[in-house]
Amino acid sequence: MDDDPLYSTGSAAMILAMAALKHAGGTPAGEAFTAAHEEWRNHVRVRHKDSWLFSEMHEAVARLTR
Repeated sequence: MDDDPLYSTGSAAMILAMAALKHAGGTPAGEAFTAAHEEWRNHVRVRHKDSWLFSEMHEAVARLTR
């Protein structure tokens, strides 16, 4: 994982929430955090911002809970 030194409060909360969701499904915490960070970073690369539509969050939840 590349180090991105500064996250907004909202981005940090989103990454941690996605990691917790994946971890609740049985994924080890470190692996869950890495997967959540990758999900967030891929979204930002596509959208060029860190805001999310409801449908995008729904799709992310589906991917993270597989």
